Amino acid sequence: MRIYLSILATLIGCSDAPEEVCDGPPDTEFGTGDATFILLDEGDEMPIFDGPQGGSHLYGAVQACNLEDPLEVTFTVLDDTLGQYIGATEVSGRRLSPTGDCCGEIAGLRSFLSIPSPGVTDDTGYGYGGIAATLDGHALTLTVDVTDATGLQMGMIRHYQAKDAGFETGSSSYGR
Repeated sequence: MRIYLSILATLIGCSDAPEEVCDGPPDTEFGTGDATFILLDEGDEMPIFDGPQGGSHLYGAVQACNLEDPLEVTFTVLDDTLGQYIGATEVSGRRLSPTGDCCGEIAGLRSFLSIPSPGVTDDTGYGYGGIAATLDGHALTLTVDVTDATGLQMGMIRHYQAKDAGFETGSSSYGR
């Protein structure tokens, strides 16, 4: 029995299979998730979290196929209900976690959110933290730009509905 297992292990490790060739068209998709990419379709709910330190945020995630690492990802969040930009995130040099078939993902792109707050007297005029319930049900537009290591740029605009995901304690397990 040991001889057969040894031969099987040798055969599996010495495969003559050709190396994967990634010659398909480049493609990206935007979604959400802290630990892994979760695809969101147009009009789906985008979870908004109130964090333990008083900030409110959402997790963006990108799935990319046939793009060269590392990626630069920028996305902005517009609250269509308020008519205001409420968040932005820029991430440079993030490597894709492979998912197979010449594709990979980057999850956990956190965007801190703020909304206009008439009661705030600082220079910004914006309130931070505890706003997930306020944003619940608001129409959101996310504009996403992805640039790969070769300079190839891809952009997309997605529309979602804000969803109060509640209070987040510690590290988020959303998307696991």
